[in-house]
Formats: sequence, C-alpha cells, structure tokens
Amino acid sequence: MINWQVKKVVFNIIASVNEITTWYDLTDILSVMIGCTATFVAIIGGLIANKGLADRAEKESIDRQLSQIGIEIDIIDTRIDNVDSWLNTYNAKEFIHENIDELLMSRNLSSLHISDSSADITEEELLPYWDSALEGVKKFRDNMSNERNVNGISVNIAEVLTPFQYEICSSYHRSIEKGESILAETALIADTSGYRISIYNEKVKELEDYVQNKEKLVLKELMLRDRKQDITLSKSVKNGISLFVLVAIFNIIMPILFMLFNPTSNKYWYWAETIVSISLFTIGILAMIKYICSLFPEKNEVDNSNIKENKNE
Repeated sequence: MINWQVKKVVFNIIASVNEITTWYDLTDILSVMIGCTATFVAIIGGLIANKGLADRAEKESIDRQLSQIGIEIDIIDTRIDNVDSWLNTYNAKEFIHENIDELLMSRNLSSLHISDSSADITEEELLPYWDSALEGVKKFRDNMSNERNVNGISVNIAEVLTPFQYEICSSYHRSIEKGESILAETALIADTSGYRISIYNEKVKELEDYVQNKEKLVLKELMLRDRKQDITLSKSVKNGISLFVLVAIFNIIMPILFMLFNPTSNKYWYWAETIVSISLFTIGILAMIKYICSLFPEKNEVDNSNIKENKNE
C-alpha cells in the first residue's frame, strides 16, 4: 500500500515536470515564425533578383544606345566639319575675289578684314586661305611667261597648286583675259553668283540642321548616362539586399538557434526567447511589407515621372 502511494507521488511529480516542460516549449511557435519569414524572404529574394535582371537588361540597352549615339555624333561631327570647311572656303574665296587688289599688294589682312564689315568669316579662319592665295598668285605671276594649260595656269605649277590656289589663279587669269578690272568680280563669279548663293544657303541650312541634331543627341546621351548612373546606384536594390540579409539572420538563423535550447524549464529564458522572437518577427514582417510596397510607386509619382520624361524629350 505504501509502495503504491510512493509510486503515485513520483508519477505526479513527473507529470508536473512534464507539464512545466511543455509550457516552456517554443518549438512550434518558432517553426511557424521561421516558415512565415522564409516565405517573405523568398518573395523578396525573387523581387531583388527580378529587379537586378531588369536593371542589367536596361543597362545593356542603355550601353547599346550610347554606343549608337556616339557613332551618330561622330558622323555628324564629320559632316559638320565638312560643311563648315566648305562654307569657310566659299567665304574665303568671296573675300579674296572682292579684295584681289589688296592681295596682290600684300596688304595686311588685319586692317583689311576689320574694314570689311560684310565678311562672313573670322580673321583667324581667313588667314590660312589668304596666305595660301597669296602664295598661289605669286607663283602664277612668276610663271606667266611659261606654257599654260586651258585654264591659263602655267604647266610648271599646275600640279603643285592646291585646288583652292588653282581656282583663285584661274579666276584671276579669266579676269585678265576678258580685260576686266581686277577690282571687279570675275566672269565666272558673275555668271554663277545666283547658283552659288543658292548652294551656299543650302549649306548653311544643312549646317544648322546638323548642329540641332547633334544637340539633341548630346542631350539624349546625358539623359541616358544619368539614367545609367541611377541604375548603378539603385537604392531599392541595396535596401532589399540589406533587408534580405538582416531578416535571414534575425528571423531565421536566430530562431533556429533558439530551438536548440527548447524545451526549457527556465522561465526567464523562455520569456526572453518569446519577447525577442516575437519582436524580431513583427519588425521583420513589417519591414518586408513596407519594402514590397515601396517597389510599387503611387500613381501620382508615376505620372510626375512620365511628365518629366516627356518634357526632356
């Protein structure tokens, strides 16, 4: 009878201990927290990966556009240089034809150019043409007694003259042959002035179009580079990676470590585990929800962004 009573007491004590142990077991709660957090982490990881792939694709697209724009700008620069050179040559010819006497007298270009307010070329741009024409005319006059070709240029110097010098000397020869005043425009210029002016105006318009196209391309290039810089320093991706790491540490790894000490009979440890786990879980869930919402801007923000892009275009 006594043994049975002793056994009953022992069983009651064991049952009480088991009840206490079960009461302090957080394994089930921690498992639920870990599973829920892992789901959110998987979602965030997918969003980050998707954002990263989208950013990479956009960067590659921007790089291709920048490369194409660079090629187009180089082509336009070449065309601008060609048209600008043509205009400078034309203006230089006009200036020299109008001032052929001064050229023959080797007058100082600075004083001559300043007095000619109608000149469409700067002194700096004109100087190489002036010197070249002066050199060509000097060779022409020094060889006037030699055999000449159909354009009146001495065969001795015809091949050494530049195309610009050749045209100046040929025009000078025609003015002499026709008995015209050296101060007057040459017959060729007089006969074709309307046509030449028409071509000149077309070239001016062409140059303006090239410059405008280049300005548009440069502006587009700057916008693309700014966009590429924004992608490189994407704040949302950085924040997402940081949140991903922190949540994985505090809401998955730490609860797993807590489970190693469960069940426990230490109520202080139990309450510490409970408070820390629930607090971290709540903070982590709220942070992840906020981050997910931040990836989808409000309609007003999207509209403002579209308006800004349309203005830039």
